[in-house]
Amino acid sequence: MFKQLEKTHGFVTPSGMKVTILYKPDFKQQSMIVGVPFGGIHSNVYDEQHELYKPGLAHFLEHKLFESESGDIMAQFSELGAQVNAFTSYQETCYYFNTTTKFKESSNLLLDLVSDCSLSEESVEKEKGIIISELSMYEAMVDQALVKNLYKSLYHNHPIIHDIGGSKKSVTDITLKQLMDAFNRFYHPSLMQCVCVTNEPIESVEAMILAHPLSSNTKEKNSVSEEAIIEPRDVAFKDIHVTMDIEVAKGVYALKLDAHEGSSMNNVLKQFALRFLLEATFSELNPLYQEWIDQELINDYFDMDVDVSQNYSYIAFLCEHEHLDEVFDWIESMLKKVDLDEVTLNQLKRRYLGMSLKALNKPSSLSKQLVRYALNDLDFFDVLGLFQTMSMKDIELAKQHILNSLTHSSRVKITPQAK
Repeated sequence: MFKQLEKTHGFVTPSGMKVTILYKPDFKQQSMIVGVPFGGIHSNVYDEQHELYKPGLAHFLEHKLFESESGDIMAQFSELGAQVNAFTSYQETCYYFNTTTKFKESSNLLLDLVSDCSLSEESVEKEKGIIISELSMYEAMVDQALVKNLYKSLYHNHPIIHDIGGSKKSVTDITLKQLMDAFNRFYHPSLMQCVCVTNEPIESVEAMILAHPLSSNTKEKNSVSEEAIIEPRDVAFKDIHVTMDIEVAKGVYALKLDAHEGSSMNNVLKQFALRFLLEATFSELNPLYQEWIDQELINDYFDMDVDVSQNYSYIAFLCEHEHLDEVFDWIESMLKKVDLDEVTLNQLKRRYLGMSLKALNKPSSLSKQLVRYALNDLDFFDVLGLFQTMSMKDIELAKQHILNSLTHSSRVKITPQAK
């Protein structure tokens, strides 16, 4: 008896929604995710009255979409045996569920969720208190404070300086009219990406999606008007120091990189090249790694992040140490001699390929990766092949990029409050 093979199938609905179905016949867990290109950085978008969106609007709208005239939508998913959730990042908002049963019924419910926004002034005002309480809770979290001050230190005007959830003032100022404007502008089917990871036959899943009203929605798409982002090359603050109720000081050393205006695929290649260089220099691939641990320069908290996007790019190092400047100076000294050879490059290619292939066995995380790449007009499987083609020339360009950015660094320190 022949074993069924996994397949990928893509199509576009009459309404313009782009759908990818990943057929995995031997898997019990199934997942669907719908993403829209509306996130925390879109506070530079104008509404119909030519007023800028309030910071936190995308996150607020995510909260409100879970309200339904048909009742508690979370309870409806639970009754179907599905776990539903959503997240708003800086770039997008995504709604998803995971289940092992009744995939089609849950899929229809998720498509219902993103199809309609029925709000009232009363419900909007009630939600403001809930979100402001949520923001207050985040303010007490040191890691959230690090991220907030990281962006504050690097950027003067870019919308990324605003929290994804906004501020107490911006949330208070959000109106029903602006929420509906954002829904009508960004939740148009032609802007949506839908990814299904399922053991159901591809043909029946496609037919189910096409039968949903969202697939035949032909309403006119509103244009998106944005305020130009004018961001100086230098960092906003070289040093930021705050105190919190913590035991050990934590900090971020960051480089503000040149913004990249190339294609999405080129930006991914640059991001991988930068990440490979940092891995070769700061991870256990470096023979000095154990020595750094013994010297207590780094510990399990130490981490690196690289983000290369269309209009902002940075490298950041998270660390925990009593004397943060000592660690920051060490990071800077290592960045001045960042390097890797071809043997290490090939080793990293194999490592990342293995990590990516491993993700194929986790439907919930796989669907998120696929939809986030798709929202940037990228195919996850093309990206898998991309970093395998990386050359030493790409590494040299990334190395030069780091060296040219060393004069655009910032240091964020969060230290314990005085007893």
